[in-house]
Amino acid sequence: MHKFSCLMFVLMAVMGTPVLQAKAINLPTNNQELNQVISTQVVETYEFSGMALYLNQVSFFAYQQNQLSQLDGENFESEVESIEQIIVVGRFNAMIIDINRSSLSIRNGQLNIDDYPAAVNGVSVYHKKELANLNPAYKSIRYHHLWWPLAQLSIFFESVLEILGSWVNQHWGWAIFIFAALVKIVFIPLSIVTRKVQAQVNKIQGVLDPELKLIKTQFDGEQAHLKIMAAHKKHGVSPFYTMKPLLMTLIQIPFLIAIFNTLGEMHELKGAGFLWVSDLSLPDRLFSLGFAIPMFGDWFNLFPFLMTGITLLTTVKYGDDSLPESLVKNQRRRLYLMAVVFFILFYPFPAAMVMYWALANFWQFFISRVFLN
Repeated sequence: MHKFSCLMFVLMAVMGTPVLQAKAINLPTNNQELNQVISTQVVETYEFSGMALYLNQVSFFAYQQNQLSQLDGENFESEVESIEQIIVVGRFNAMIIDINRSSLSIRNGQLNIDDYPAAVNGVSVYHKKELANLNPAYKSIRYHHLWWPLAQLSIFFESVLEILGSWVNQHWGWAIFIFAALVKIVFIPLSIVTRKVQAQVNKIQGVLDPELKLIKTQFDGEQAHLKIMAAHKKHGVSPFYTMKPLLMTLIQIPFLIAIFNTLGEMHELKGAGFLWVSDLSLPDRLFSLGFAIPMFGDWFNLFPFLMTGITLLTTVKYGDDSLPESLVKNQRRRLYLMAVVFFILFYPFPAAMVMYWALANFWQFFISRVFLN
């Protein structure tokens, strides 16, 4: 199964993606109109809240002498008339402004081009993914905020989702459903190793913790420290032995970062509905609250509650016969706390991202109960 899933990912990665066309823009008559076009054609019009605010950000790039450089969108000024193009990049779209080597400035996200409009030769809007086909120098714009390997991983996952979307007739909710299952299948070997390591840690912890508790009640200071170190040595572990399962889990973090950035920037998700969700690129917004809550916004989103419910279900079902009941309770408390933290963090995010995390938890629970036990 593992070899088959890896082969599927490789096949998906090498397949092509559809070409997207530029959107023609009439040349604005002045800088004010240009910034208005940027706000409507490039900037994300939905105002996100909390940790999702970054989805509203806009970045500026300058192309000159066959080189691309990112500009400070809050305070930038160019006195040298060498810039040939300005690329304004939003969540889904990018605007390319052809400049006749004019100087310019940017103040608080507002672009001002000297000698406008004489200095501007044309304005075009593209989907961000199309930029690499226009100029090889623009390849770095896609997922530019990520470390290069993570950006390439995001592009790979985007290709996988596009293929899955074509298989299910562009029903992107089902594509995400299948994608979440495939990712979990690929990580089954890692899950098996992690569970084995966790079982070893639990076994040692069940024996060692009572000894450490007894030492702390009978000794203190340097003597207690020496006794604790001796107890760890007797069982052949370091004081950090409980970190082993965490290190195994951290291997998945780069993949999660790449997946979430993919789901946050895939243009195909814009306007795509699923179940009660009218637009997977936005929070599911079941109904308006009528008032705004800091970090959460002014909509009731159902997916975060479903995500948390699945997490709580897995927590309730959690158990380990090798651990004392007190340690099982402590681990459950930590899982409950994580569920609350993820609820707060994910609540304002697009439905596609929250849906993926909920499905990832569901598939992890399903695979663990059916296969890994």
